[in-house]
Amino acid sequence: MLGWLKGRPRAPARPILDSEFLARLEGHIGADVVQELLSDGLIEIEDRLQALERAAARHDRGEALRLAHDITGIAGHLGLSALSLASASLVREGREAPDHATPALVAPVLALGPDALAALRRRVEAGVPA
Repeated sequence: MLGWLKGRPRAPARPILDSEFLARLEGHIGADVVQELLSDGLIEIEDRLQALERAAARHDRGEALRLAHDITGIAGHLGLSALSLASASLVREGREAPDHATPALVAPVLALGPDALAALRRRVEAGVPA
C-alpha cells in the first residue's frame, strides 16, 4: 500500500442509490422533473466515469481530480451518496498524491461505478425508486 494511503479510514457502507432522498426530491419538484434529472444524470455520470478511467490510465492526476470534483456534485444530486463521498475523498487525497499513484487513487471510485450506474439505470427505466 502506498504511504499516503496508510491509515485511511474506511467509508461506512451506504446504499448505492438513496431512494429516500429521491422520494423527498420528488415531493419538492415532482416525479417528472426527477425522472428527467436522473436520465440526464445517468449520461453525465457514465461519461465522467469513463473519462476518469482514461485519466487514471494516463496518470493524469489533474484531470482525474477535476473529473472527481464533477462526479462528487453530480452523484450527490442523483442520490448516489457512496459514489459522491468516494469522489470527494479522491479530490481530498489527490492533492497530496504523486502522479504515478493516480490509478490507485481513483480505484475506489471506479469500483463503485458499475453498481451506481446499474442502480441508476434501473431507477430510470422503472421510473420508480430502485
